[in-house]
Amino acid sequence: SKNAAEALAIADAYGAYLELLHGDRDAAVHWATHQEPVTVVSSLYAMLNPALIKAIILLGESSRGHLDSAEANIALVQTRATQQHFTRPLVRTEALTAILHLARGERGKADEAFRSSLATGLPRGFTRAYLDLGRLFPQYMEDLHSRTPLPAALSSQLKTQIAGALADPQSRGESLLLDTLTVRELQILSAFAHRLSYDEIAERLFISPHTVKRHACNIYSKFGVSGRSAALRTAHDLGWRPAGPTA
Repeated sequence: SKNAAEALAIADAYGAYLELLHGDRDAAVHWATHQEPVTVVSSLYAMLNPALIKAIILLGESSRGHLDSAEANIALVQTRATQQHFTRPLVRTEALTAILHLARGERGKADEAFRSSLATGLPRGFTRAYLDLGRLFPQYMEDLHSRTPLPAALSSQLKTQIAGALADPQSRGESLLLDTLTVRELQILSAFAHRLSYDEIAERLFISPHTVKRHACNIYSKFGVSGRSAALRTAHDLGWRPAGPTA
C-alpha cells in the first residue's frame, strides 16, 4: 500500500542517516546514490524528510554530480512543502541551500539563502535546523554565521555546536544520535531511568506493554545496544538527562 511504501522509505532513510551519524559514510552514500526516496505529504511531518536526508548525505561529498543530486532533492521538498504550506521543511531547505551554495563556492547566494531561511524560521522559533547543521557542517556554518547577525541565544548555541564539531569531528555524529529519538522514545528512556517496568510505563503512558517494547527496541537499535542499561549509559554519555517521573 501507499502508506506502507512511505513508512518503508522513511525507515530506510533514517537507517542511512544513522549510518552517517555512526561514521559509516560509505554505507550512507551508497543508499543516497541508489535509492529514490518517496516524498509525500505525510513524510513532511518527519523530523527529516527522506529526500532531505539524501541531500544532507550528498552535500558532504565534493563531486558535481552529488551536489546536483542534493540540489534536486532539496528542490523536491521545497516544492511539496510550498504546495502543502509546511513551513518547517522550508526553513530547513533554505538553510541546506545555503550549504549547497557554499559547497559550490557561491558565497553571495549562500548568504541570501541563509538570510531567507532565518527570516522565516526565527519568528517561529525554528532554530533546530541551524544547530543540526552546525554539527554536520561546522565549517560552512561558521562561514555563514560570521557574516550574518543572529539573536544572541542562537548565536551562542551555534558557536558551541560548531566549536564542538570542529574540536572533535569523530563525536559529531554521536552528538546527533539523541536527535533521532522521537518524543515517545524519550519518554520511555526517562521511564527506564526511573526503573519502571514495561507494564508500569504502559499504564502511565496509556499504551500497551507491546507498544512500549517496540519503542524500546527502536531505542536499542538507534543506539546500537542490546538493553535498557546500555541505552541509559549511552544516553548519559551523550549528555542526556532524564525528565521527571512519567505522569
